[in-house]
Amino acid sequence: MKQVEAKILDFDWVFNGDNSAKFIKILCETENNEVFACDQVRVFLDFMWQGYYKAIFDSLFVPFVCYFTSFVLYATYFANVDTPTLSFSFMFKLLTLIVLGKTFMTFVILEAVEFRSDMGGYFVNIRNYVDLCSLVLNALYVFFQLTGSMEQKTLNIMAAFAVFLLYMKLFYWMKLFKPYSAFIRVITEIGKDIRVFSIMLLICLACFANVLMLMQHNRGDGDDEVIFEELVGFAPADALIHSYLTGLGDFGSDNYSEGDKKTVWFMFVVATILVQLVFMNMLIAIMGESFGRVTAMAQQSTYKELANMMNDHIWLLNVAEIFKDKRYIVWLTPDTSKVAGTLVERQIQQLKEYVEARSDATEQKIQRLQALNEQSLKGGNGSGGAGDEDNDSAKVIVEVINNKVRKLYESIDYKFEELTTKLEEKTQNLTAFVDEKARELEERIGGVQDTLEYRADITEDLIVDTLKNCIEERTDSLTEFVR
Repeated sequence: MKQVEAKILDFDWVFNGDNSAKFIKILCETENNEVFACDQVRVFLDFMWQGYYKAIFDSLFVPFVCYFTSFVLYATYFANVDTPTLSFSFMFKLLTLIVLGKTFMTFVILEAVEFRSDMGGYFVNIRNYVDLCSLVLNALYVFFQLTGSMEQKTLNIMAAFAVFLLYMKLFYWMKLFKPYSAFIRVITEIGKDIRVFSIMLLICLACFANVLMLMQHNRGDGDDEVIFEELVGFAPADALIHSYLTGLGDFGSDNYSEGDKKTVWFMFVVATILVQLVFMNMLIAIMGESFGRVTAMAQQSTYKELANMMNDHIWLLNVAEIFKDKRYIVWLTPDTSKVAGTLVERQIQQLKEYVEARSDATEQKIQRLQALNEQSLKGGNGSGGAGDEDNDSAKVIVEVINNKVRKLYESIDYKFEELTTKLEEKTQNLTAFVDEKARELEERIGGVQDTLEYRADITEDLIVDTLKNCIEERTDSLTEFVR
């Protein structure tokens, strides 16, 4: 059996009304991640997460996995393959459509509930736009695929965007598990940190794309003379993509020497220096700093993601109703002390062990000093008669050191005895205080018992007297009636 240390957190105000939802929302919005290093906050989040994890996993995550799997299978395989009626593939295709339809309605209802619970902030959160776009794209794709009212190429493009949004949604649901929540937090923080960098990189790429477009006007219509090839059919976009690929190392410089080669190559060198050497290394530095900052606070980041997940689905549980009339959270932690007994006894024992350890360390130092002095004294004795004066001086030094050592021992023993006496006095005072309180409690209990016994005797006498009087009155009445 292992000894544990019990602590009680008084969190009654959290379970009143929507205080828990407000508290979790405050934790989500705070920029100070050190809050999540507080043990009380962690205990509260772990306690709440026990209920929310099961509710989110059963009610939302499992349906999403079915929804995700059925749509991906249908869009990737069954929608592009002709399946004979009543074949195994046809039955499996029908099954995926049934599962897709059922789970689709689940998430439509989920969006309606989230909109109703937070009408003001629903359209502020970009995650809600992703959810709505995903639902609309999935519904339109299945409708046009079943009705055949749209070309298959267009439907495949629509399916590609729909699947992309579903995978982005899968990233969100992976925050449900603690090992993945910290990693997703790293990605989120890196995205926030590179916002300024992304704008500056876009400006730099647009600069060189504009230069390439201007130099392109001096080239002929032949494909062998153009600076950049047609990629998407829109010249500004083509030039921007070419600049981006140049920054990644895909230069495409075959036609740079056809015309105005000095200007084109000069711009190419400047572009590679700025984009490849400066901006890309700066990106690595920013990402490394963000990664180091988040991983250094991995536990705090995990708890913040858990708070965000609970805040997004706070409506799943009625906390005020579940924890009605509840006030405390009992917090059990392993007791790291090596001594059994009460808390006071363990603290006293730990203090004694500390003093003894310091005394042993001091004694070892003194012994080493004595050994060094004795060695020096022996060395002096071996030097012959010429060293008599040195030997006398060494003896005097050793004697002085021995006297100081004895005084130090006496001081340590005195301090230790004094400390032990004070600890024993404190223990006796505490014991006497507890005994006194116990006696007062016994006296109070005894007084209450005496009062109850006295009142019981009075009540018993009163009842007996009343019954006697009643019987006598009835007897007298009966006697008069008989006469």
